[in-house]
Amino acid sequence: MLMRRTKKTLVGIFIGITLITLSALGWAGEVQAKEFRVGMALKIKDNPFFISLTEGAQNEASKHANLDLTIVYAEEKAMIQMGQVESFVAAGVDALIISAVDTKALISPIELANKANIPVFCVDTGVEGGKIETLIASDNHLAGLLGGIYMVKRLNGKGNVVLIEWPTSQSCRERIEGVEAVLSIYPDMKIIHREMGKLPPETTTLAENILTAFPDVDIIYTVADIFTVEFYRVIKMTGKQDEIFLVSVDATPEAKKLMKESDCYGASVAQQPFLMGELSVRCAMQYLTGEKTSFPDFVPVAVKLITKENVEE
Repeated sequence: MLMRRTKKTLVGIFIGITLITLSALGWAGEVQAKEFRVGMALKIKDNPFFISLTEGAQNEASKHANLDLTIVYAEEKAMIQMGQVESFVAAGVDALIISAVDTKALISPIELANKANIPVFCVDTGVEGGKIETLIASDNHLAGLLGGIYMVKRLNGKGNVVLIEWPTSQSCRERIEGVEAVLSIYPDMKIIHREMGKLPPETTTLAENILTAFPDVDIIYTVADIFTVEFYRVIKMTGKQDEIFLVSVDATPEAKKLMKESDCYGASVAQQPFLMGELSVRCAMQYLTGEKTSFPDFVPVAVKLITKENVEE
């Protein structure tokens, strides 16, 4: 009698476990089958860094049959990006990936996404408010430090520096902070001027004005190669390639080409935008499928100083 009851009990337990397992598998299948819509709002389209980041995002998206990824570009205009993010929220996307044009202006749209329970992931540049799941970006402070160290070594700790900034971007501010941290140790490294950059074609006029106003400049540091390439062209036109050198960030194909052409284009710190694009989409999908619901505040992506010596590597 006891054996018969035991068998019945075991059969009941087995059936119960089987039903729970099948139910769980069915739920997992539903998650996999569900189509997720992710909106991605990037700063600018025709920029080598964001072209590569876009390609990385699309590459990762291609691995997920149930993902509909929509990418929009604000052309460095905060008001446009605010409207784009608000439109994504109104459309009820499942997640947002944002590279903020302006770290303060984007707070309000992100808070709107928070209220709608839409998870927000930042890539390249974060924001100063609202809730985000994580920021996937280069270690931009380190990028600035590497550039600053190169500048000091090349000038033996003495020279005049002009900084070309982009203060609305968190990543660019961190690069400048890194440079300043190095230069502050060397009293003979003088920052004689600093100015907000202007995008091409206006960069050319900016470069001409600075070279005219500061004929004693030794180094021009810009926060991105999109500015530096234009500065190089103006310096070359004025025949000052042997008097001034440039340091920047991104190490774009054009920057690498100019490094090989002249010592004037001294160095640029390489980022990994393709990987950043991949990781941003991967994190969003991990969150949406329940594979991972907690992320570190910051996911750093490695950077590397590129000069003529290692440009071919």
